[in-house]
Amino acid sequence: MARFGQSFLQALTQPSYGQGLFELGGAIGGAPAAAAERKARQGMLEQLQTAISSNDPDVIENAATSIIKTDPKAALELSSQAKALRLKQRQQNAQSGLGYLQNQMTSVLKDESLSPSDKQEKLTALQQSANAIGGAVPGLNPMNISQMSMQAEDAVFRQTEARKASERADKGLQIRLKQLGLSEEASQRAAEQHREFMDTSDYRATKRKLELDSAQYASATQLARGLAGTEGGKEKFLQTYPDKEGVFTAIEKENEAKDLQLEKLRKDAEDGKFSYKEEDVRKMLGLDKDADVSTFMKLAKHDPKTANTVLSKALASSYASRTVPSAAMAGLFQEAALSYVQTLNLPGRDTEEKENAMAAKLALKAADAFVNGSSIDEAMLMFATEGDGANGETPEEKLAREFREQAQAFLDNAID
Repeated sequence: MARFGQSFLQALTQPSYGQGLFELGGAIGGAPAAAAERKARQGMLEQLQTAISSNDPDVIENAATSIIKTDPKAALELSSQAKALRLKQRQQNAQSGLGYLQNQMTSVLKDESLSPSDKQEKLTALQQSANAIGGAVPGLNPMNISQMSMQAEDAVFRQTEARKASERADKGLQIRLKQLGLSEEASQRAAEQHREFMDTSDYRATKRKLELDSAQYASATQLARGLAGTEGGKEKFLQTYPDKEGVFTAIEKENEAKDLQLEKLRKDAEDGKFSYKEEDVRKMLGLDKDADVSTFMKLAKHDPKTANTVLSKALASSYASRTVPSAAMAGLFQEAALSYVQTLNLPGRDTEEKENAMAAKLALKAADAFVNGSSIDEAMLMFATEGDGANGETPEEKLAREFREQAQAFLDNAID
């Protein structure tokens, strides 16, 4: 609806309107004239109100013409409003036309039946139509309009790339889910469910909670490291973190395992024997199952005592680099993992016990990724698939490399 100034609207409804229409009536004939004037004024007010409420520039313009003699100033304002309203309608119609042309551009770009030259020809014609609208209607932005076809191409390109990225992610999920025992059809369905899970409000809420809780878990882990093995350490820890007993237990077990392994290595070094296989070495150091330890095994065969010493140092370094053990952070991801297992309806979860066990396994995998530098998003992707890994050398890769180098150095010295 057209907008008018408050003073103008007040003038239309007050007796002083039009230089005092009541006074004018009185001056030309007394009471009968005043009555006629009141009737005329009422009719004029109704006409003006109808014109204003119509929101039709032609009706408003006609109303302005009808009062031009009695109130030129009001007529001029009405006429100006009619022109402004007419321009606004032209701009709205132009925007609708531009929107239609933009949709046509997108359809042309997505039409696989068209050759590149045909697409370009159609885009050029559509852009020319858009330019004509931009030049004919005041108040539009001809510069932006002249770039409509380029903007459409950019939007379609980004949509295509996003779709390809989504397809690649879905394919990766399907491969991983097949490794978990699902059929081709079931893995595809589970991947779709996973993507849906990632887009839910529950997932976003879970992520926010994980971001808040992760700092608390890290602090709890550091406190557990300082108190584990001390008298009354567990009780002191639980006073600060009563809901994180699992963190303290994980640190205790890690320390016990480390102490047992180091003690055995010291004893083996004293006895001059080496009793570990390649897979044992990889497991002790937390290396990948395909990590190359052949150089070290040669050293172990040639000089068992030195091999035990090298392995002891590597093991101590390995534990020192584990600022937050995966088991200590598993509780952080337990709730999210359980929600994931239930959403995907993975096989082997026919009882609540099995369901919780499966969630615990996935939570540990996510925690392992998280403590090794992955973001929370990347860690939760580990529920279904393993990512490509971080760029550069991971802590495990660095440890494996240094381990090989130390073993090679001892071998070289022995040969010399």
